[in-house]
Amino acid sequence: MTFYKCKFNGQECKFVLHDRCTRLPAELHNCINHPQHTLLLLTKAGHEFSRFRCKACYKLCNGFAYSCVKCSYIIQVRCAFIPKKIKHKSHPNHQLSSFAEASTIKDCCRMCLSRFTADNNISFGCDGCEFHLHARCASLLPETIRHRYDKHPLSLVYAPVENHEGDYFCEVCEEELNPNACFYHCHICAQSIHTTCAPLIPQSNPYICGTSNVRYRNIKYGGIHKTEYHMHPLSFLPGTKRDGDCTKCGKTLNDRHILKCLQCKFAIHYMCHN
Repeated sequence: MTFYKCKFNGQECKFVLHDRCTRLPAELHNCINHPQHTLLLLTKAGHEFSRFRCKACYKLCNGFAYSCVKCSYIIQVRCAFIPKKIKHKSHPNHQLSSFAEASTIKDCCRMCLSRFTADNNISFGCDGCEFHLHARCASLLPETIRHRYDKHPLSLVYAPVENHEGDYFCEVCEEELNPNACFYHCHICAQSIHTTCAPLIPQSNPYICGTSNVRYRNIKYGGIHKTEYHMHPLSFLPGTKRDGDCTKCGKTLNDRHILKCLQCKFAIHYMCHN
């Protein structure tokens, strides 16, 4: 894919943009997430590593965002361009329309079987069939995954796929699996996996970048941060077990956002640098 990369004074930095991202509109009008006001494009939501919780998908994000100054409303770029209608394999006979007030829906998401509780969250639904999906369920789950103990890909399915009366069990957590929710299944080996357990699986083609935790999939890493309390620049990274404990608070850095020195062993939690 065509992209642009910064080479300031002949030196490379880690600022990279897709070609299509250079053409993002500076303003959005009548956005389905927040139609009452114009949203402005922010190249940085706060300071360099500022994280924000997207008001559409409620995931932690950073980087470019669209924001309403009047309402302190902020959403990630991906959610700003949610289409008004989609086609989805879970409901192949009709198109699903986007709906911005998901908290008013009384039934459950047909993919994860959980309710619509967050105000201003986005859903997709077929009103005639009373069929609704969370936007995150409809758009973020990959169609296929791979398990290191299964040579076949596992496909995302939306209904029971085995002709037996027994229970289904997840191959990762070994807990019972509700066959009425969507899940991943190998049709050859008859193995099934929760969608929530899928991010924990080592992928041959990873769809989670930087960290194994799905809640951080929208975080961009790699920036450089200069501080007064350390002589070297610090990189914004996902913590691992090998990083040990925070230099400041002494708690583990594993599976946390950290600032790490690549020249020495100094590393602290992102929240501890303030």
